[in-house]
Amino acid sequence: QIRLGGNGTANAAIAPTGTLNITNGGTVIVTPSTGQSMVVGDIPTGTGVINIYTNSTLIAGRQMYGIGSGYVNLYGGTVQVSSSVNALSGGVLFQNNLTRVMIGAGGATIDDGGANVLINAPLQHDSNVSTDGGLTKKGAGSLTFNFDPSTAGAGVYNGNTVVAEGTLKLPAVGLTWSSFTVNNGAKLTVWRYNDLAVAEVAGLTLNNGSSLTIDEGLPAGAPDPSSPLLYVNGLITTAGTVTVNVTNAVFDAPGEYQLFNYGYFGGSLAGAGFAAFQLGSVPVTPGLAYSLVNNTSSGTIDLVVSQIESLTWDG
Repeated sequence: QIRLGGNGTANAAIAPTGTLNITNGGTVIVTPSTGQSMVVGDIPTGTGVINIYTNSTLIAGRQMYGIGSGYVNLYGGTVQVSSSVNALSGGVLFQNNLTRVMIGAGGATIDDGGANVLINAPLQHDSNVSTDGGLTKKGAGSLTFNFDPSTAGAGVYNGNTVVAEGTLKLPAVGLTWSSFTVNNGAKLTVWRYNDLAVAEVAGLTLNNGSSLTIDEGLPAGAPDPSSPLLYVNGLITTAGTVTVNVTNAVFDAPGEYQLFNYGYFGGSLAGAGFAAFQLGSVPVTPGLAYSLVNNTSSGTIDLVVSQIESLTWDG
C-alpha cells in the first residue's frame, strides 16, 4: 500500500504531509490489495502529493482516493492500471474525493491495462501554463470520464487528446474540450450525462478504422431530433472508413435525428469528409431502415429513419 499524509500509526504512513515523486524514468508498482491501497491524504488534516514526471510510471493496483487533501500531478508521466487487476474498487482509478488531479505542460498518459476504468475526479488544467500537454489514452480496455462538471474547478485540461488504443468515453456535461484524435482501431464514445448538456470539442480527427459512438442513454425513448450530443467547433477530419454507432435509444418512427454538429460554430468536414462515414450498430425497429446523411443546411451528421415499403404478393 501507499499512504501519504498520515500520522504514522499504520501502514508506514508518512507524517502530516507526504510526497511521492516519480522521475528520471522511474516506475513505482502498487500491487493489488484487499484494502484501499493508494491513499493520498491519509487523515482529515493530512496532505498527500503524487508527482509523476516525463517517462516515469505509476502502475496502480487499486484506486487513488483522499481522506484529507490529496493531489495527483501529471507532468508528462504515465498512470497504468496493473495488468493483473481488473478489480479496482468499482473500476475507479481516481476517486472524486481527491482534492485535485492535474495535467501539466508535459501532458499525461493513462493506460487502462485492458480493464474498464472510471475517472471520477476531473482532470484539471495546470494554471501555471497557458496550454497543458493534454492526454493520451492507451490500453485495450475503456476509460470513462465520469465526474460532475461542477467539480472541475478552473476547468479541465486544455491540451489535445489522443485515443491511441481502446475506448475513451466522453460525457456530455457542458464542458469545452480541445481537439480529439482517434487512431486506427480506437474508439470514442460520447455519452449522455443528463437531459440538457452536450460535449463540445475544438476539433475531431477520425482516422481510418476508428469509430465514433453516440450513446443517447435513453433506453425508454427516442432522442430529440434537433439536439445532438456532440458539437465540434472546428474541423472534423476523416480518413478511410470511420464507423458511426448509436446506442441506448429507440427509433420507432420515421424521422431525421441529429447525431453530431460541425456547423454551429462554423466548422466543416475535411480529409475524406462525409464519404468516410459508415453506419455501424443502431437500435433497430422492424419495418424501418436507417442511414446516415450529411445535413449541410444545419451542419450536422444525421441518422435518417425511413419506412420500408411493404411488398404485396399478387400471385
